[in-house]
Amino acid sequence: MREIKFRARWKDTGKIINDFMSEYLIESLNSDKLIIEQFTGLHDKNGKEIYEGDILNPDEESYCIVVYDDEKGKFVLQHYGYSFWIGEGGQECY
Repeated sequence: MREIKFRARWKDTGKIINDFMSEYLIESLNSDKLIIEQFTGLHDKNGKEIYEGDILNPDEESYCIVVYDDEKGKFVLQHYGYSFWIGEGGQECY
């Protein structure tokens, strides 16, 4: 079972708040200034946690954004309107 974690990002500056749940819980519930991002349960090749909204470089030629696909019920990499499951086709997450 994967760990359920969240972080937040300020919309105006892009600054990430890693300790979101303890530090900003009350403020963020009613805030339109923060974007809440969920941990995917995956790590990149350097061991860094991958969150919804992260931009990855899976094939060293293009960049993709991590999004949650409601129809598929999982996190996917989205690139120019196409999406594929993270790890699909033997690709690692970068």
